[in-house]
Amino acid sequence: MKWPTIHHVLVAAVLVSLCAVGLSQAGELRAWGLDGDGQVTGVPSGGDYIAVAAGDAHGLALRSDGIVVAWGRDGDGQCDVPVGTYRAIGAGADFSLAIRSDGSIAAWGYDGGRQVSDVPQGNDFVAVDGGEFFAVALKSDGSIVAWGNDRWGQVSDVPSGADFTAVVAGDDHAVALRSDGSLVAWGTGRRSKGHRRPARSLPLPPVGPSAWLSGTMAPSSGGVKIPTVMTLLSFRGARTSSRSRPGISTPWP
Repeated sequence: MKWPTIHHVLVAAVLVSLCAVGLSQAGELRAWGLDGDGQVTGVPSGGDYIAVAAGDAHGLALRSDGIVVAWGRDGDGQCDVPVGTYRAIGAGADFSLAIRSDGSIAAWGYDGGRQVSDVPQGNDFVAVDGGEFFAVALKSDGSIVAWGNDRWGQVSDVPSGADFTAVVAGDDHAVALRSDGSLVAWGTGRRSKGHRRPARSLPLPPVGPSAWLSGTMAPSSGGVKIPTVMTLLSFRGARTSSRSRPGISTPWP
């Protein structure tokens, strides 16, 4: 597939359920793809956003003043952001996550795997993300914790160590980045026919570890520069959740 030319620079993006949400260099939000629940047309305006996250059919954005805004599907309360200020955000299929200003985790929305009610305690979290029925978080000491549904080992098979710098979740698997630029993955995938896969190292993309660690931009075959490090980790494969609904297709921005 040839990527379209994007005339504004995206410094962050997430791809879920055939809908993508991006953050421009100017701090503005861009969205394209399916729009059955307003996840594209309902994107907030303004230019003071510093982070973006997306679930099956809802989006989250973090403003520079610590306020989180949400839009899209809200059937499980995933857009009912608790009052407060935050420093990081993440999204699961139909639930939302954020790290408060004090370093603790807040979660709201669908709780079928207890991914909302079993949030770990503590004030030392720096990043968080959600899968379909589970969630992962990175602590300030470089270790990873996970909670929620563990059918495929996405919680119990979390790799040990305290040298991680980023972590993201797919529907039933997770991927983490080590400080040396290597990747580790665990859990399972929809195309693996239900086989549980213990944590294992993954080969790096062609850009190499130096690009992952430095945050440089790697040009794609279509001429679009794709950010590395956390941004590359944010391009999750499209979800195939049974809770997803088809919508209206919209063009690339």
